[in-house]
Amino acid sequence: MSKGISGVTYYSNKKGQKLGQMILDFFSGCLRVITNLHAHTHEGKAFHIDKIVTGLADDAHFYIEMITPDDEDIHLKETKIWISEGPVHVKLLEDPTLTTGVTPIVPINRNRKRIDGSVLSSGVVAKDNPTGVSGGTIIRQKRFGTAGLGSQTNESTSESQAEIVLEQGERTYLIDIQNLSGGNIDISAEAIWYE
Repeated sequence: MSKGISGVTYYSNKKGQKLGQMILDFFSGCLRVITNLHAHTHEGKAFHIDKIVTGLADDAHFYIEMITPDDEDIHLKETKIWISEGPVHVKLLEDPTLTTGVTPIVPINRNRKRIDGSVLSSGVVAKDNPTGVSGGTIIRQKRFGTAGLGSQTNESTSESQAEIVLEQGERTYLIDIQNLSGGNIDISAEAIWYE
């Protein structure tokens, strides 16, 4: 490869659609690599939801419910949690028994500047705080935070680079955050995925 090549068009998806360009580094001639999440963000197929809760009582739970669409793979990339005090226990559950939440959380497309002006919608239906939660399969869980240290962040319940492909077919997934701090806390939670 000669130096100075700026890009090579590629057609790599199953439908033969143009996805973009492979960019070569000007100085080394090496291929520049981006993550799947980054690529899907450019394609307009990456989304996030976030929710803030204040004054969550000790031993209480805060839930975010996600229902998958019938026809799209959902690649849950990470779940970021911020807490005003710790510790908390965070779980990702598959197919728990619950009464669905009533307040929708609208998924936000992470690409705010699509060239064609369109903004794709996510197939995920998200709601906060369903009731009557029990059972389900624990997909991931983590306890983090230390009492007395104040505000703390868990970068990801999905171990940073690992992603989970959620099953299609209106399956229910639940992010469960339980306060174990001994007092009231504030929580900010964000889930990031691509389709």
